[in-house]
Amino acid sequence: MNIIRSARFNASTLVPKNCWSVVRSLSSTELTKLEVNDKTGIAVLTLNRPPVNSLNLELLTDIRNSIKDAESNKCKGLILTSSSNSVFSAGLDFLEMYQPNEERLKSFWTALQSTWMTLYGSKIPTAAAINVSNRSFFAWGQSTNLYKIVHLYN
Repeated sequence: MNIIRSARFNASTLVPKNCWSVVRSLSSTELTKLEVNDKTGIAVLTLNRPPVNSLNLELLTDIRNSIKDAESNKCKGLILTSSSNSVFSAGLDFLEMYQPNEERLKSFWTALQSTWMTLYGSKIPTAAAINVSNRSFFAWGQSTNLYKIVHLYN
C-alpha cells in the first residue's frame, strides 16, 4: 500500500509498453478522452476540464457516456485518470449549485446520480490512476466518492 501512496501513476505505465501501439480512440470531447488498447482490451478515460476537473453537468455526462462506450465495446478494464499532473478532480463544481437555474440544477442532479449508478453498475473492472505526487491536492468530496467507487467496488 505504501508503494501505491508514494508512486506517481501514469496510465501508460499500467499497461505494458509493447501494447500501446494498438491504442485507438473510442470517443473524445473537449472534456474527456476515451482510448482503448485493442491488444489488452483496457480503456483509459482521461478527464480534461482544466484547471481542476471540477464535475459540472457536461463533464458528468461525458464520463457516463464514455463508460457506456467502453461497455458497449466489450472492454476488459477501465482506467480513469486526469490530464492534470497536479489534481485528479476537485469534486463538484460549486457554480452548478450557486444561484442555479432550476432546470439546469435538475439536469445536473440527474447527471450526477446517473454517472454514479453507471460506475456502480458497470461490469468492467475500473481503477483510478491519480497523477499527483501529493495527496493533499486530491479534493475530498465527490471526487473522493469517484475514487472510492472505482477503487472499492470494481
